[in-house]
Amino acid sequence: MSEYHVALSFAGEDRAYVDDVASALKDEGVDVFYDYFEEVYLWGKDLYVHLSNVYQNMAMFTVVFVSESYRDKLWANHELKSAQARAFSESREYILPAIFDEGVEIPGLLKTTGYVLLKNKTPEQLSKLIVEKLEKSGVSLRPQTSYSEVVKADVDFSLAKPGNVVNILKGLRTYTWAVQNPAILKIFDLDWANIINPATDNIC
Repeated sequence: MSEYHVALSFAGEDRAYVDDVASALKDEGVDVFYDYFEEVYLWGKDLYVHLSNVYQNMAMFTVVFVSESYRDKLWANHELKSAQARAFSESREYILPAIFDEGVEIPGLLKTTGYVLLKNKTPEQLSKLIVEKLEKSGVSLRPQTSYSEVVKADVDFSLAKPGNVVNILKGLRTYTWAVQNPAILKIFDLDWANIINPATDNIC
């Protein structure tokens, strides 16, 4: 089973574009190998060995960002060769070329391979194509969700007088699991028989 849906192979000179693609993919719930997302994990590893494993064994697809800079980079060539070894053993497409410059020829990347031209495509448009490719390959993605600003603003509204229940509600309204979880556990410790004050009908 692949650890990543997509691995991105690119030259540093093209990082600005690729960075936006990686972020858009992440927002769509794609498990993407992008070096900046893996900074801590890569720290101290033998990158020659590890990257070869990533591009050869750990992704469903590798998107290769073809440019003049990519052609001339040693690391990019190492990644491509690893991806090509995987493509050679697969009976389906694995390398997805995304081309900045049609005039650039990359050794080992056949001209007959279908590609996407980036000249008139934004990073967001390319990310949508990648998502569509994954979905057509049977991947079910779950986009990352975040609380809207309107929902978050609810935290600013004050609650009633302090009490066990009020403290729990405050914890639940943080939208942070590390705080919400203990608040949920406290619910089970409440003495529900004494939650409502019979004299005042107020929640304690």
